[in-house]
Amino acid sequence: PLRLGVAPSEVDFTLPPLHVIKKANVVFGDFNKLATKMDEIDKKKMQAEMNLAKRVQEEFKSTLDNQMVGVRAQRQAEIEAKARQLEESIAKQQQHQNDEQSKRVAHMKA
Repeated sequence: PLRLGVAPSEVDFTLPPLHVIKKANVVFGDFNKLATKMDEIDKKKMQAEMNLAKRVQEEFKSTLDNQMVGVRAQRQAEIEAKARQLEESIAKQQQHQNDEQSKRVAHMKA
């Protein structure tokens, strides 16, 4: 290895014996296979997590949609009930005014 203060001519470039290189290739080959396998597992895990997140999101959205439909229906019912109350109130008021007018007309005729 290169060290500070060492002249390049002093660095030893001799290779290790062939059997050591072959053993290293086998070890690194195994390591590469393992790394590839781990990458595949990581990819599958990420894909599964993304699928799960997507499913949770869709479930949440449909639940929210259902709740909104319920809320809208409830509001609609409340609005219709208020409208009926107003209509009844107006009808009572008109009836009362008609009764009062009838009394006045009857009183004038008398």
